[in-house]
Amino acid sequence: MQRAILKRDSFQVMGIELQTSNHGKRSHREIPEHWDRFYGDQIHKRIPGRVDDTVYALYTNYHAGRRGQYSLVLGYQV
Repeated sequence: MQRAILKRDSFQVMGIELQTSNHGKRSHREIPEHWDRFYGDQIHKRIPGRVDDTVYALYTNYHAGRRGQYSLVLGYQV
């Protein structure tokens, strides 16, 4: 898998959100489960209007501190 940081114009992503934190290693359990849900429940096949097959994992809505809450959205550009 190639990873890259790209500078792009803004776009919309549709998918599923997980709210988690690093407190007590909670995210270590929840993030793999979130990926399993995305593929295992066939959510990746039910997103309408996908631009292409690139899956985006967006880490956002961080709260202060390394133990704070944040969101992980898995989805596609629409």
